[in-house]
This record gives sequence, C-alpha cells and structure tokens, in this order.
Amino acid sequence: ITNSMRMKKATVILTTHSMSEAESLCNKIGMLVNGKFVSIGSVPQLKSKFGQGYRILIKKKENVYVDIHSQIMNTFPQAKKVAGDENNTYQQEQYVTYQIPNEGFQVSKAFEVMYNNLKKAEHIEDFSIANSTLEDILSLIHI
Repeated sequence: ITNSMRMKKATVILTTHSMSEAESLCNKIGMLVNGKFVSIGSVPQLKSKFGQGYRILIKKKENVYVDIHSQIMNTFPQAKKVAGDENNTYQQEQYVTYQIPNEGFQVSKAFEVMYNNLKKAEHIEDFSIANSTLEDILSLIHI
C-alpha cells in the first residue's frame, strides 16, 4: 500500500495510538498532546531530537556474581542504571537496564563489551541493545 501511495504521490492520514504501527507505516509522524501538535518529523528526526540514547538490558545469570556495573561504567561513564519494576523483585534480581546517551555511544563497542567480556565469559545469560522507541519519545513529550 505504501509503495503504491508513493507512486501516485498521494497522502494518507493515519491515526493510531500504536507508535510501533506508526513507525512501520509512516514516512512522517505528527504527535498530538491534548489536541495540539507537539512534534512532527520522520522517525530518525524524532529520535535524534527527542531520543534519550540507548538502553542496554542485561539478563543476569543465576548464581554468577560478577561486577557487571563496573564493566558498564568503565566502558560508558555517562551510563545511568534504570530502576526496575518495584513490584516484581524477581525481575529486579534477574535483569538490569542501563540508559546511555547518544553522545559517544558506539553500538560496536557496546556489543564487544557485552558479548566478549560478559556473554562469552558466561557472566550473563543474555543482553539487548536498543535505541529510544517512539513510545519513549511520546511519554517524554507528553510530560
């Protein structure tokens, strides 16, 4: 549908509450808060302007007590540990998340540290590295 719309040079306006749906279907996204546009742009523009950087989610290995925090902080001194779900103590014990600003962040460096220093050495069970989502951005703009 999107390709045929581009070929016809047509515009379709889609309203949704699903940011993932908007991200996959739209070239340009306008965010409304209380009936007023608070931002408009392409996904990369919005992420660049409002994004809070990257998140590294680490699933800890049970009964392995390695100082993951020191390794993250040595690699990314500007990293901040993100508080977990206070109602779920199992999840707090099992996972740890770090927020790292865009400035100076290199995905390759993060992957190298996470994979070679922690995963391969069997200090952690798994990890993910993700950029800010549109949901994150909307919640920041909505405040």
